[in-house]
Amino acid sequence: MATIVTRSGKGSPLTHAEVDANFTNLNTDKLELSGGTMTGNLSFGDNNKAIFGAGSDLQIYHDGFNSKIVDSGSGSLMINATDFYLINSGNTANIIRAIDGAQVDLYHNASIKLTTTSTGIDVTGNVTADGVVLDYNTGLFSTDKSLSSYSSTNGVYLNGNSAGYIVVAGDGSQRSFMQITGDTHSAGEYARINVGGSERLRITSDGSVGIGDSAPISTLEISKSDQTNGTTLTITNAFSGGSWAVDDVIGSIDFRSDDASSSELTRGRIQSVTDNVTGTNWSYGTALTFSTAFNNTLSERLRIDSSGNVGIGSSTANHFSTAGTANVLGVKSTSGGLISIAATGTNFSGIDLGTDAIRRGGMYSLNGSHLAFYTNASNSGGTLAEAMRIDSSGNVGIGTSSPSYKLDVNRGSNGISARFGNGTNYLYTYSDASGNYLTSDTSVNTAIFMSPTSSGIVSLLTANTERMRIDSSGNVGIGTTSPDHPITIQASSNMIKMIDAQNTSVYHRLYSASDSSLVLSADAGSANSGQLRFFTTDTERMRIDSSGNLLVGTSNANPTGADVVGASIDASGEGNFSVDGAEALRLNRKSSDGEILNLRKDGSTVGSIGTSTNTEITLAGQDAGIGILDYALVPTRGQGVLYRNSSQVDLGMNNTLFKDLYLSGGVYLGGTGSANKLDDYEEGFHEPTVTMSTSGSVTLSTSFDRFSYTKIGRLVTITGNPRIDSVSSPVGGMTFTLPFTSASGASDEKRSGFVVNYYDASAGTGAHRKFVSGQVSDNSNVVTLDLTNSFNNNITPANGDEIYFNFSYIVP
Repeated sequence: MATIVTRSGKGSPLTHAEVDANFTNLNTDKLELSGGTMTGNLSFGDNNKAIFGAGSDLQIYHDGFNSKIVDSGSGSLMINATDFYLINSGNTANIIRAIDGAQVDLYHNASIKLTTTSTGIDVTGNVTADGVVLDYNTGLFSTDKSLSSYSSTNGVYLNGNSAGYIVVAGDGSQRSFMQITGDTHSAGEYARINVGGSERLRITSDGSVGIGDSAPISTLEISKSDQTNGTTLTITNAFSGGSWAVDDVIGSIDFRSDDASSSELTRGRIQSVTDNVTGTNWSYGTALTFSTAFNNTLSERLRIDSSGNVGIGSSTANHFSTAGTANVLGVKSTSGGLISIAATGTNFSGIDLGTDAIRRGGMYSLNGSHLAFYTNASNSGGTLAEAMRIDSSGNVGIGTSSPSYKLDVNRGSNGISARFGNGTNYLYTYSDASGNYLTSDTSVNTAIFMSPTSSGIVSLLTANTERMRIDSSGNVGIGTTSPDHPITIQASSNMIKMIDAQNTSVYHRLYSASDSSLVLSADAGSANSGQLRFFTTDTERMRIDSSGNLLVGTSNANPTGADVVGASIDASGEGNFSVDGAEALRLNRKSSDGEILNLRKDGSTVGSIGTSTNTEITLAGQDAGIGILDYALVPTRGQGVLYRNSSQVDLGMNNTLFKDLYLSGGVYLGGTGSANKLDDYEEGFHEPTVTMSTSGSVTLSTSFDRFSYTKIGRLVTITGNPRIDSVSSPVGGMTFTLPFTSASGASDEKRSGFVVNYYDASAGTGAHRKFVSGQVSDNSNVVTLDLTNSFNNNITPANGDEIYFNFSYIVP
């Protein structure tokens, strides 16, 4: 640091020598513009830059958060070094290392991950890339073969990881390519080949192959959209020389499976063979055969010859000499039976059934898409006659060639048209002029009859007599042919009888009695106790037990006594109602006021519960009652009508008394004015405190030291006989405290004066009793006895003296 010399005083300039010395000192600590050498640090504050270049092209600075080297000018930022290292701030680990004439290393967490070599790069770990483009003369290899290729002499192998797929394409457009997915690919595991921009083949994960179909549902599925040529699978026999013989094989499709020893055996075969050829003459065409195996032996089962005829079980379709035309389908079995379908022109096609050369019957498809069944009436040849027909609508006709319904049977005369049964018992259909019957016997004794008209009936018959009928209105009649209700039963005895299957002696009846009443009798004909029980939603709701008790919601005849929920009315008329947490009985009278509940004795009304003026409840006897208002209990007449301003009803009687009356308010006696109100009554005891008006003291005996009082309204009556036990120089009047403070005010009613009997124990014989005046002033809680101006002159309290109180005073 340079030193500058100064003077301590003012006005004395430095000498020339001192000025020169100061400049010399300053020059030694500065760096000249022409250059020089720093001997210490050069410090820059945040965002203070070291700037290089005429246009501030290179800047080095710290912005308070990061240290920056900014090349903002033209040209490049070049670092020239023999070996270049980029090291962490702690100088403990390399980040980038570049060796002159050798490799460049990239580090991750102090470990080399990528190194350049003379032939390419060496990567430690996996490579993740959006894509890889390879030169066609260049191979790509990795140690775990996650992606690899090999020379054409050994084949080409491309392995992708299991989460993705590999595409091998002819060019960048990928119109034609092969794609193989991994087992966790989002679309599943498959291989496919696209040609010309469309998928042509796919192999799914279960081994199914689709040609032209991306979702094959079988082992091999071929699909092509071609309305003209369709989808074709072609098997070609390239043999072109020599001679062909009958049944030479042109091509085959074999169906094979392994046996228990894993040997493949042919289980089925479809073959194209030559048919009726000589040498190289193909004028007669080929046949198609179908074979199946039984006991590991393959045998032909069906053949379609060059004429299109089909033989099943035989190589020919012709078996009938009387058929008249060549058969197109022949079925032959060694156990008997033959089916033949023949057609000539547009006449008909059908199946002839017969034995040898005789036709016994046939089934034919006729014009109009009808299927007709014919039989041979003579059973010896000749003409077949139609027995049944199924028309184009699916209607079946028996006895008619024009069926109008799904099954149309026409007998042509009265009688039985059909029979259904098991060989022993049968159900017949019978028709006559009156209608149709379903009957169990040919005589129509037991049957269901249905009349043919729209306003007809359905009836049930037994012993050739009608027992039940349903008329055109849907009314059901039992025992009557004229039901006028949905169910009408007419009988001279029990109409409905229900018998217990467990005990046939027990039965129940429902009938109309001779007095026109409906009778439902439970457990009739048995000594057992029968009950009528009523259910809803499979739960019993009500019953009438064997004693005639009506029970609702309970099986207990006395629910109130048993403390269970339910209601009962027993046979004697007693009712019991028991509920849980709700009203036991609700009674409602609409519109007018009056009785809601009428109480009677021996048929005569003795009381009632009702309403008066809507909101008033009345409890009435024959001549009087009580009305319950929102705010009061009031007297009523016998009909429950309120007495208005009339004193007609007493509370209690001279020989029938109430015990106690508890009131929170008052009692109006003899009138309704405030002066008639008695709003308080109280009885009790009070131990008074005694004082002398001038001096001294008096102490009462603990056995005679209290008043009794009665407070009626505002009037308090005091009685008592206090006795003096000891005195101490008493002088003046004597005061006793009271249980209540007297009324205040100047009016006379607020004050009370009286005379008390004072017993002077120390007086001579015959002079003990003296009279003393007493007074209760207004707004005072004491009574004062005037002992100095008494009737007997002055009285001085002494031991044994007694005072007899009996007076009243007014309280607020």
